[in-house]
Parts: sequence; C-alpha cells; structure tokens
Amino acid sequence: VVSATGLAFPDALGASGLAGAHGSPLLLVGASVTQALTDEIDRLGATNVVLVGGESAISGPVYDALAAKYSVTRIWGQDRYLTAAAVAREIVDLGGNDEAAYFVRGDDFADALSVSPFAYGLETPVLLVRTNGVPAATANIIDELGLTGGWIAGGTAAVDADTADDLEALLGAKPVRLQGLDRYATAVAIAQAHVTMSAADYSYVGIATGTGFADALGGGAAAGANGGVLLLTKPTELSSATKTVLQANMALIDGIHVFGGEAAVTKAVYDAIAKL
Repeated sequence: VVSATGLAFPDALGASGLAGAHGSPLLLVGASVTQALTDEIDRLGATNVVLVGGESAISGPVYDALAAKYSVTRIWGQDRYLTAAAVAREIVDLGGNDEAAYFVRGDDFADALSVSPFAYGLETPVLLVRTNGVPAATANIIDELGLTGGWIAGGTAAVDADTADDLEALLGAKPVRLQGLDRYATAVAIAQAHVTMSAADYSYVGIATGTGFADALGGGAAAGANGGVLLLTKPTELSSATKTVLQANMALIDGIHVFGGEAAVTKAVYDAIAKL
C-alpha cells in the first residue's frame, strides 16, 4: 500500500500516481498508527508500505510503528516540490508514464484533487508548480525524466500564463490547460477531457467535497482504479457544474460513490444526487 499524511495535502497529491504504478490503494495516516489503518493493510494482505513524505509529514514514530509489522520504505524530498519530484522518479522507475505529467499548484489542493483518478489510472506523475513560476525541483525532474508534455490543472489564477510558458519551454510542447470557472467546473473539465481521450468513463463516478482534501485523496485512487471520474461538490449544496454533468451522462452511470460522512457532504447533497 501507498500511504501519505491525511493532515496536509501536498505530498498526497503526487501519491495517486504512485499508488497507480503499484496497483495499490492510497491510505492516509495521521499523527499515530491507528488500528483501523493496520486492520485495512492486513485485510488487503499487504506486506509492504510505501510512505510518501519526510518526517515533518509522517513522523519517525509512525515509520517505526509500521516497520514493526511491515516492510516500509519512504519516498521524500526536503520540501513538497522535491517530494513530488522523487515520487515522479519512482513512478517512472516502476514503468509508469515517462512522457507526460500533471502540473498543479503546490499551495492549494482543489484543482489537483480532480486529476488524482487519472494520475492513478494512467500511472502519471503529478508535479507541483507555483502560481507564478516553476520551482527548480520541478524543472530538474522534467529534464531528468525527459518529459515532453502534460496537463495544467486550473486557470491562470492557479497557474499563471508565464508559468505555462515556462513549462512549454521545458517540455518542448505546450501543456494542455484544463480549467473551469471554479474548482467544481474545473473538476468537470478535467473529467470530460479524460473521457474524451478514452482514459476514463462515467460508469463509475466518485463525488467528494471540494472544500477539503482528505476524502478526495483516497477516493480519487478508488475512482482511478475503477476507470472512473472524480467530481467535487459544495458541502451543503450540489454544485451546478456537477449536477449538469451528472444529468448529461445519466445513461452511462452505473453507480456513484459519495466519499466522506455528512460532515463532509451533507445529507441534503446526498439526497439531491440520489434524486437525480
């Protein structure tokens, strides 16, 4: 299994592609190793745990507690950008996509969550950029891996035009920008783009809150494993972009999973989805 902290989002954003390369679930860990976590690892019959992130993300005591039962490795860098680069290197070493990557802002999670099913399903790295620039760690891994294309998640408020130009210079090709008017419409745009390229379909739809990251991280891997898409909603109101795409593809949907309890997605939103 691949595991990342559930207390912060940056390291886990790239972990979806790594979980896809391993064909494993993505499990979250907190400040300590819980019985629920080890029970699930044991239920899966897993003997190896790959931790994503350094000790500031997943502490030494957590590593030690897991290492007492399983074979544990840690993939990390000195910051979130270097960690994403290290994960990308591992994905390629495992036979994952060595041609393209997803580029997402490293200081927010909303747009990046929506690419997680496709990072999983296509075994593709997720690399972090700043809104107004490409960090050296990201530029270096693009060069090291010889990446020649990719996708930017979000509009220019997330990753500005100059950063897109810098990525084009590094890749030798213009990255495709997938965006909507807000995080919910961006999730729809990302989903639709991958359905169009036959990388996913609407038979499986996962829905998570767009205002938190934890449920969508594990849920994104589940959606990717099922060849489906991940859509986002407001916690107390079914977002209009999500409602529209559900209505448009109703005949194709075999099932919907809503990730998280009622504190994340209220009963009113669940009922609105069920009514559709």
